Amino acid sequence: IFGVPGVASATGTFEFDVPSVPVTTEFRVVGVGSGQPLVSETLTEFVEVAVTMTVTRAPSGGSATALTIAGLIRPAEVGARVSVQRLVGSRWMLVAATRSQPSAIDSSTYAITLHLTHSGLYRVFATSVEGGHLANSSQPIAVPVHGPPGRVGSR
Repeated sequence: IFGVPGVASATGTFEFDVPSVPVTTEFRVVGVGSGQPLVSETLTEFVEVAVTMTVTRAPSGGSATALTIAGLIRPAEVGARVSVQRLVGSRWMLVAATRSQPSAIDSSTYAITLHLTHSGLYRVFATSVEGGHLANSSQPIAVPVHGPPGRVGSR
């Protein structure tokens, strides 16, 4: 792999192990020897970001509930667009958006405080900024608007 020669079987089949790839990567095999080189079709291995979401309720007095929605994106995607969405009928609707920040070498973080008036199913959707990863969403969390301060849920 990556320039390492291998040998095909008598029927022309071959296999090789691919190490874990941190970004979307294209692979192809090129045959060498006398005559025209043989080139395989290109195979693309797509890599999605993994998104976590934690919801914490802050004390509030009034009709809106202050919630902090925070989490991690792995592999790191500094500057990724992070959209908070609520399920309305069968569609995910945008509630608010922010950008991810540096956290650790292998992850980035985000946090946003919102004043929500609707209970419902919420998720976070993160979009890659450099194209090396596919966008992905967190697991949805049921968020009740009213209740005592503290942690609502995480996934």
